[in-house]
Amino acid sequence: MIDETAIPMSPEAAQELVRRSLGLWGMAGSAYKILRHNENLACQVDDPSGNRYLLRICQPKTTALAGIQQEVDAIESEMAWVQAIRRDTDLPLQAPVASIRGRYVEEVRHPEEDRTVPVLLLTWGPRRNAEPKGA
Repeated sequence: MIDETAIPMSPEAAQELVRRSLGLWGMAGSAYKILRHNENLACQVDDPSGNRYLLRICQPKTTALAGIQQEVDAIESEMAWVQAIRRDTDLPLQAPVASIRGRYVEEVRHPEEDRTVPVLLLTWGPRRNAEPKGA
């Protein structure tokens, strides 16, 4: 039987996680909107220059959605795959964005619990590489 137990997080904690996360990318004060919360808390972020991003806070909504996919090592592996696919193919994929410390995956302290939560930032939409591979 699947455990659908909710993982409690107040709306205030969600907002604080977003604010803390944006600071790691030097985007404090950027406009954001929480889009959904299931396997991750997903947010649209618009910086002052008009660029749009997807902020992914790896905090599942229920225990049924929790797993290795929210662990830093797994997320770093996922980002390495995305970068390799972008480099070696012309498939349109979102791009990971490095934090101000040069990392694609960071961790933020949860405001209501004594633990950290992995976070990452991606370009908003898929982008094709400038030239097809093999050109």
